[in-house]
Amino acid sequence: MGEADHKPGDSGTEWIKSWIDEQREKVRRAAESGESQQSSTADGARNDPFASLAASWAQLRRVIESGFESLTTHLSSTTAPLGWTREHEQAWRDLLSAHAELKKCEADLHALWARVQGEAFSELERLVRERDRAGQAPKTPRELYDLWIECGERAHAAMAHSEKYCVVQAAYANAAVRFRACQQDIIERVLKQYDLPTRSEINSLHRQVRELRTRLEQLESAPKSVAARKAAAKRATERKRTADRS
Repeated sequence: MGEADHKPGDSGTEWIKSWIDEQREKVRRAAESGESQQSSTADGARNDPFASLAASWAQLRRVIESGFESLTTHLSSTTAPLGWTREHEQAWRDLLSAHAELKKCEADLHALWARVQGEAFSELERLVRERDRAGQAPKTPRELYDLWIECGERAHAAMAHSEKYCVVQAAYANAAVRFRACQQDIIERVLKQYDLPTRSEINSLHRQVRELRTRLEQLESAPKSVAARKAAAKRATERKRTADRS
């Protein structure tokens, strides 16, 4: 369970308090800016190929975000885009606006998750104190862990059913969809400049191929259906003639 593992001879609930403080510190560090995580990822990249890949993606993300900041400064004018490239400039403005909205919604959602973690630790401390007074305090890390999970589930259930969480989660989903649509618009504009197929064109081709396959299956099954109907009609006629003769 970390550095604050329970050891024989620990008095009372001191080891529990140490573990809770340790977990709170981990949550606090995780909520901070990603600079320390990026540096630790770069240090571990020397021996771990997966850490190297993660470091590369982190560096690419920093480059993209810095480029977004520069582009935001360049396109921050409140005037309408003019000139031959006005449509492209408006598309980039829409992308930057969608990116800013997505980051804001993401921060709001992370704040709610951090609140859930804080409430879980507070509830855990309260239950530990109550059980300690009753002489039923957790005696093993496993018991403490199970109690922590119960507190976390109750805190998350209360948050997940709240109106604020629903509003924030819905806003985040809508912002993500809008950002993805703006991204695809920019990518398709770039692909068209290089005379490359876009996702919209590929999707259109897929629909046409699917329609042609359906039509071909109908045409191939039509003669069989006609032949089957003719055979059935012929058998019915023969049965009727046989019945008339008898």
